[in-house]
Order: sequence, then C-alpha cells, then structure tokens
Amino acid sequence: NNLALTPPILAHLKAHGPIGCRDMFTLQRLKAHGIPAYWSGCLTTTLEARGTGSRKDVLLVDVDPDLLDSIPEPIAKFATTLTQHSGSTITPLRHEARILKIIHDRKFPATSISDRLYRAFVAHRQSHFLPKTLVHDRFQRAEHLLSRYEMAKLVITSRLHCALPCVAMGTPVVFLHNNPQDPRMGAVDRYLKVYSGCDSHEIDWAPEAIQGKQLNLHKAFLREAVRTAVECQANPFQNYKASDLNEITSSLLG
Repeated sequence: NNLALTPPILAHLKAHGPIGCRDMFTLQRLKAHGIPAYWSGCLTTTLEARGTGSRKDVLLVDVDPDLLDSIPEPIAKFATTLTQHSGSTITPLRHEARILKIIHDRKFPATSISDRLYRAFVAHRQSHFLPKTLVHDRFQRAEHLLSRYEMAKLVITSRLHCALPCVAMGTPVVFLHNNPQDPRMGAVDRYLKVYSGCDSHEIDWAPEAIQGKQLNLHKAFLREAVRTAVECQANPFQNYKASDLNEITSSLLG
C-alpha cells in the first residue's frame, strides 16, 4: 500500500532498522526506500503446542464465502465454524481514528468548537473506550482461539494469522484463498500450498502437520532475536551490513 509508507513512517523505520519483514513484497518495498531490512517471517511461527490431549475437531476459520463450496460435504457437515474477528470491542477505536483523520484533513483551528469537542472526545475515550478489561478480554480470546487450533485435527482457513499459528503448533492446515498471488501469501507459502477455488480438485483434505529442520531453524532464529532485543533493549541487527541481512534472508528461506 503506497499510502502506508508516508515520510514520517519511513523516517521511523530508518531510525529503528534493520526491519524484519513478514513477506518478500514488504521486504522489497522497504529496500526500495533505502531501509535496511531482511525477511523474518511472522512471530507466530515461534508458537508451540502446549497440550497433550488428542486432536479431534475440524475447524472452519473465516473461510472465504466464495470458497466454502470447495470443502467436501462430509468434512463441512461435522466441522465447527470459528472466527478471528474481535467483535465490537475495537469499534470505538476505529471511530476515533476516523474522527482524527477528519479533523486533521480539515485543519480545524485550535480555537474551533471542533477542537474543543475533540479534546472532550479523547478524554472520554481514555476513560471508557480502552479499559484494562478490554485488553484482558482480547488476550483471553486469543488464548482461547490458539487452544482450539492446537487441539484440532484439521483447520481449514482463509486467514493468514490462523494458518501460520497452526503451522507452528503442528496442526494440519488447508489454506484457501481467493487470490493466491496476494503478496502477503509469501509469509505462508514457504510451508503451505495456497489453494484457490480453481484448483480445489488438487487439495489434500487429510494433510500431515508441517515439520522439518527449516521450520525449527526459523523458530529458533526468531526466538533468539526477540530474546536478545528484550535483554539489550535494542535491535540485535542494528550493526549488520546489507550482505549480513541478505544472508539472514537466504538462511531462513532455505
């Protein structure tokens, strides 16, 4: 998205680089803007299964409605449908962002009634829209979803941030997406085939869990990078040269 890389954002990224990128499209975009970067993949790749029970459920998680007919009827009939949508709890924050943009775009003077209303709005938001309970509830919901994914025998999804945690936790996944060429899919196609409605006849509906040395190396790299960053309170790759960053990308891609 060209609109995302505004001058302030580019300045921030340059000041805090090198930047780990979830997909190759983002990596290429940042490098084109002179920002030191490498392919890191997603941090959800570090997740591990914690339970020891048997896997039994088949889950349909935010499957694209246009692709639901691709799922064999015997599988869909007994599957449980889930969503990762957070519900209405985040809606007030979206409204605030919308109002902020309107005020910014119209450049209201500080003495205007709009400015005074905005200040009152922010004060109200700070008191009511983001209480600690909201954050707590969202973490609880995330934990609940991850536990369901962890204990599933199969997850069928069109959502990237469902597929990646499942791969990491050893849950078999069928990843359906109406646009396999979407550049974000570079985060998952290292481990999973992305299926569209056109190639549904090729789908293995009883896939094995993703395993292997490359996935384990990826997990170990990300965990060590995060541990070092937290301990040192600094970017662990801040002194790396471009060639060093390219080597990270190459090693993670295998």
